Amino acid sequence: MISREKAREGDERLATMLDWTPSEVRDYLAGRTTREGARFVDGELVTGLRRVYGTHGYSYRLDEDGTDRIAAWEEPPPGYTPPPWYRPGY
Repeated sequence: MISREKAREGDERLATMLDWTPSEVRDYLAGRTTREGARFVDGELVTGLRRVYGTHGYSYRLDEDGTDRIAAWEEPPPGYTPPPWYRPGY
């Protein structure tokens, strides 16, 4: 495991090399990147899916403002076409 100090130094070195800020480097390494056409609702990336809970579990419904992500092992609802920037999974 890397130390916090060494990680901070690495962030700063990468930021200098790429002409980015250290927080942009951390966002990129964590996979928090936006794609063209991506939309946000209350700071959450819109996926077009909403998780609905019932008495025996949950399912996903189409919702134009939905922000729930479907796990890689789950089936999307019928008729769902993911946005081009969408990556399933957690």
